[in-house]
Amino acid sequence: MAPVVRADFKVGGVIETSPKRSAKIGDNDNVRHLIVGNIPNKMVIYKIVNVPEQFPHPELVKKLRTIVTFEKIGPKKTLAVARMLGWGESEN
Repeated sequence: MAPVVRADFKVGGVIETSPKRSAKIGDNDNVRHLIVGNIPNKMVIYKIVNVPEQFPHPELVKKLRTIVTFEKIGPKKTLAVARMLGWGESEN
């Protein structure tokens, strides 16, 4: 879990995270995901738009898209399934 998180799930919104407890929202090294699709309580689609400078293969991860679907499976239970698309065929 990331100790620093800000999320706006509307289309065009951003999920911003950092694994560093000392990080602040807006830091250059934070990971940012842009929301490109959203069906409230059903599905969210996002892409990575910023990664830390030392992140391996940043050009590759920015091509990925993540789709998260939500399914109610009980009165207080929801199944969340995340699928990451766009890996392609690379040795990296």
